[in-house]
Amino acid sequence: MKLFLYSVLDTTAESFATPFLVINDGLAKRSFRALCSDPMSMVAKSPADFYLYKIGVFETDNGTLDPIIPSSIYSGIDAVRSLSGDSAN
Repeated sequence: MKLFLYSVLDTTAESFATPFLVINDGLAKRSFRALCSDPMSMVAKSPADFYLYKIGVFETDNGTLDPIIPSSIYSGIDAVRSLSGDSAN
């Protein structure tokens, strides 16, 4: 089974957070939206500073981890907009 690796970029800190694994972009976006809605989260406090990136693929069948060229798939601003009903993300 393929799992995809995602990480959140903090543009102010100029670093990526610890990666997490899920089966598709939709689940990764849902997790990021949850982080954006948590009032204790720095992501919720400064959503313009954060972006969700897809960074790799993990194969559970053979244990291989393959990096990919990191690509931004969701911004904190877009996530907050979707929470407020302004977008269909």
